[in-house]
Amino acid sequence: SLKKKWRDKHIHLRMSSHNAFKIIESFKIEVDFCYIDGSHYYEDFKFDLENYSKILILSNEYKGIICGDDYELSYEELLKKFEKEKLDTMLKENKTTDCLIFDEPLYGDFAHFHPGITLAMSETKIKIKKFSSGFFVGIN
Repeated sequence: SLKKKWRDKHIHLRMSSHNAFKIIESFKIEVDFCYIDGSHYYEDFKFDLENYSKILILSNEYKGIICGDDYELSYEELLKKFEKEKLDTMLKENKTTDCLIFDEPLYGDFAHFHPGITLAMSETKIKIKKFSSGFFVGIN
């Protein structure tokens, strides 16, 4: 069956993404698809985004996909609510804060955001398509 064929190509590693990446890298495995939904802390998310994107299958005929969620508000969207200096300070001081919640929406319907994800996304060189739901996908 189709389900069985897919299951034969799926590997589930129950461990931190840092340790899983070491294993995947040591076997020189390339992946078709990576969904990031782990730690929201800046260093952890940045590690996942930058490293897992490097092991995506990439050829002229086929490109692997990296995506995830919890990217509610971009740096640019937050600049519409906060002055740059205040925003930079807020992001720097909340690298290990899971989520910031406000009394009223900051942009669109979101009254919360994950500062570590917003900061990492503002720094990455990976082309990211952000959706209003907080879903994102790396585009090649």
